[in-house]
Amino acid sequence: MTAKNISSQMAHDHRLCDHAYEAVEKYILEQNYTLAEKEFFQWKNLNLKHFSIEEEILFPQTVSGLGAKIPPIMVMEMEHIQIKKMFDEIEKTILTKDSKKFHELAETCLIMIQQHNMKEEQILYPIIDRATQNISDELQKILIEKLAVG
Repeated sequence: MTAKNISSQMAHDHRLCDHAYEAVEKYILEQNYTLAEKEFFQWKNLNLKHFSIEEEILFPQTVSGLGAKIPPIMVMEMEHIQIKKMFDEIEKTILTKDSKKFHELAETCLIMIQQHNMKEEQILYPIIDRATQNISDELQKILIEKLAVG
């Protein structure tokens, strides 16, 4: 992975996270809460892994490259906190088998994630690409390892 394709790798990871939600929805509609819970945790954990890569690797590297923490990073970090809270609320609806509340919260969460991803892909990731243009081989290896999928 090179610095110029961090954007495409992270955008691809967004799609993987989005796709994982489909199984949650399927099992909620079937009222199979055992499988819905299992798939929910997979969806949640994929998103949390993505957030972790950003928060622990990409954002600090970008701040280092730019010499300052920029507003788009601060906004994304704030949105990560909001989305994590939504995951907690959605989890409760699955555990209590409240499909109506699940659909309300999940729809809100999906819209938040969609808007969040669009801002990252259109605004922040291009900044990250530029700020990490001289990215070290070590960081490239870390990203490859972290983004590796099954």
